[in-house]
Amino acid sequence: MKLQVLMADVVETLQSGKQLLCGLYPDRVMVVGVAPDSPEIDESHPLLLQAAFLITLTELAVGPHLVGIQFVHGDGSAMHPFRPPINVASIPGSSTNIVMTRVDLPVKGYGVHNITFTVDDQEPVIVGFEIRLLPHGIAQIS
Repeated sequence: MKLQVLMADVVETLQSGKQLLCGLYPDRVMVVGVAPDSPEIDESHPLLLQAAFLITLTELAVGPHLVGIQFVHGDGSAMHPFRPPINVASIPGSSTNIVMTRVDLPVKGYGVHNITFTVDDQEPVIVGFEIRLLPHGIAQIS
């Protein structure tokens, strides 16, 4: 199995089946700006972000599969309660896409966080994404 993860602000599925990504984070690095007087980001004051993910699975055996997706803080703790696996089906000559829109990311700190993927009984695949703080004094374009 091969896995590709794209992170964006929005992922929309068109009637044709094409995926439209807006606000793409091509390197899975989200830079956020917070007010200088905001409380420190930690477990008691998480920074609630939202993102969308387009997950493409290729080289899956033909047939049904269970895909587990868990978001994990940099310290290894889960961001969300347990998410049940997703049922997907792989057909010959095609990739399998999973679209996750408006995923809440209650991050406890800046830095690298992970998404752990499991497919059936295969070894987990871990994909990182990063949250960086926009340095104060840099203008934000809105």
